[in-house]
Parts: sequence; structure tokens; C-alpha cells
Amino acid sequence: MKLQVEQAQEDLYIAQQAYQTALNNINDGTSIAEQPTIRVAIADLKQAWLNLQRTEIRSPISGQIEKRNIQIGQKVAVGQNLLSVISQNDFWVEANFKENQLKKIKEGQPVEMESDLYGSDVKFHGSVVGLSAGTGSAFSLLPAQNASGNWIKVVQRVPVRIALKQEELEKYPLKIGLTMKTKVFTDPKKNQQSSSENIAYHGNKNEEIAPVDYQPIDNIIEEILSESN
Repeated sequence: MKLQVEQAQEDLYIAQQAYQTALNNINDGTSIAEQPTIRVAIADLKQAWLNLQRTEIRSPISGQIEKRNIQIGQKVAVGQNLLSVISQNDFWVEANFKENQLKKIKEGQPVEMESDLYGSDVKFHGSVVGLSAGTGSAFSLLPAQNASGNWIKVVQRVPVRIALKQEELEKYPLKIGLTMKTKVFTDPKKNQQSSSENIAYHGNKNEEIAPVDYQPIDNIIEEILSESN
């Protein structure tokens, strides 16, 4: 019993000291928002609010959902692939030109394209925006080793990226992976062309997720602090 009394007296002394410290902090002119315990509480509140916001996953783009791997009520693990969002805007065509067709192809040249989806009656227009740094085989999983064995020369293909016009895509929507025929006007004055078939069609949209807006929780904290003053 004596030990319990001594322990209770010690706890009382610690509580009285903490109370006195709190009074001193208030009386020294420090605002409530600057109190250490209040600052810790504010940080915990902001973290809880942020965790709540992260229960909603917002896509940085609008588009069509494909390859959905999640169902309602299913638990999600960190890094799990949930689904793919395919944008209906900002597409490009990746044309695999032969290496002997690249001599005159440069960025900015106009391009005319036909899709097997719509046939030759619909013409798509765009421009060359970039050439790959290597051939398709050079970046394959198992690139060819021409220095070994009996080497047979094979004409290589180099991917050329072509941007499409948005107004034409809105009128004639396309899908990823379609085959297109492409003509690049290397010299518009002389109407010279380099053509390629078997074109891979891709969607291109790389947007960063918008930063978290802390204004709502900041307003709540300010309201609570103002009521405490």
C-alpha cells in the first residue's frame, strides 16, 4: 500500500509540473497554434486527412478503362496494377520505316496516313516529331549478335514517331494497335514520298497527378483555433 501511495504522489507531482509548464507557455505570449502539443495535434490531423484523401484514386487523364484487375470491395496492395486508362486524345503513330528510307526523313515534315479501320476514303494528317535512336531489333529482349556465326544481312526498321491532328481524331476516333499506311513528304515542292506499312498506333498522354490541396483541412484547423481563442 505504501508503494502505491508513493507512486500516486509521484504521478501527481509530474502532472502538476506539466500543468505548470502549460500555464507558463500560455502566459509567455505564445499563441495556441505555436504550442508544441497543438502543433503535434495539427500534424496528426493533417496526416489523417491526407490518408482519407488517398482512399480515392484520381486519374490524371480522362479516357476508357481497359485491363481492369480490381473489383468492388477488394483490398489493394501497394504497387498493385489496378487498371489502365486509355486516353482518347493526343495519339501518335509509330511508323517502322526501313533504314534505306530514312535518308531524307526529318522532324517537322508533313505526313499523310490511312487506317485500315476507315479505308482509303479517310485521310489522317500529321507531322514527324521524332526518330528512334536505334532499330527495333537493337532494343529487343534478345538483340541479334551479328558478330557470331554466319551473318545474313536483313534490312532493319527504325521507329519514327508521327503526331496526329486532334480535330481529325475527334471526327474519326482510332484504337491502339491499329494498322495504318503512312506517307512522309520529304520534299513537298517535288512531292517526293517515303512510305511505310504495318504501323503501330499508340495513345500518348503523360500527365503528372495534381498536387494535394491542403486548403480544406487548413480552413478546418483555423476554424478550430479561432474558437479556442
